[in-house]
Amino acid sequence: MRDAVYAWIRQNLATNMGAAFDDRRIWRVEWREDCHQLAEVGEKSALNGEHVVAILYEPERKLYHICTPTQGVIAEPSLVVPAQYVIDVAEFETDILDSLI
Repeated sequence: MRDAVYAWIRQNLATNMGAAFDDRRIWRVEWREDCHQLAEVGEKSALNGEHVVAILYEPERKLYHICTPTQGVIAEPSLVVPAQYVIDVAEFETDILDSLI
């Protein structure tokens, strides 16, 4: 079910926003624009108070898309963070597994 939801979000944003995402499964993104901010899948976003469902990276426009129920999942647009402000990115398969070993 989780993979189907993730695939649907990717496809929906690609179709409706013209976005082409890379294949990474991003767990967390940390950035500094006006202040230090963090978005993590499964946690509440400080940007809109909703739980983060997915984080996608669009290399062509160099944007991280933070998807919450009302921004990026059931409605567009997603919350976006320009890559130039990002200071750390953690992926599901590599970073989380490495921390458990």
